[in-house]
Amino acid sequence: AHADRDPRVFAAPHTFDITRAPGPILAFGHGPHRCVGAGLALLELRTAFLALARRHPDLTIARPVTGLPFLNGSLIGGVAHLPVTFPGTARARTSSG
Repeated sequence: AHADRDPRVFAAPHTFDITRAPGPILAFGHGPHRCVGAGLALLELRTAFLALARRHPDLTIARPVTGLPFLNGSLIGGVAHLPVTFPGTARARTSSG
């Protein structure tokens, strides 16, 4: 079955019906609807964060976690900016530049 055409979820899934109620969100879903790029994306993130932690073992978040700005309206979520302090520096840098 394909996303949005699964007869177990949608009545007459191959019929175009603009009045049909929306179905469940399948982004990064599971089972046959799992995003094929999800595994690669998670592996890339894990590799990047491990490399960053190895290179800068004393890296710290520059402000309390409770004060971090979170993304609104994002399917995945997360923080908008992550200010960090690198070892040996007094200034904070953000992950966005």
